[in-house]
Amino acid sequence: MIEEFRARGQPSWHQILRRRGVSLTSREWETLGLMREGLETSEMAERLDLTPATIRSHIAAILRKLGVPDRRTAVRIAAGRGEISTGE
Repeated sequence: MIEEFRARGQPSWHQILRRRGVSLTSREWETLGLMREGLETSEMAERLDLTPATIRSHIAAILRKLGVPDRRTAVRIAAGRGEISTGE
């Protein structure tokens, strides 16, 4: 699916968030991608070879940077279906 967007010249979700001013670390981007896949914390930890506590830390940072209260809202934003809070 991502390849289809690129083939059409449309930006990926990753590019869209960056254009909207979202600045995440590489691990936070990876974690957000796994959140979009619907993985649980333990599954993300296993996939990235990290501890669940580290994954929870990445998720907390993602939520804070996006200005959202929960994972579901973060995933909606990553899918382009939500607004990012500017904190103003």
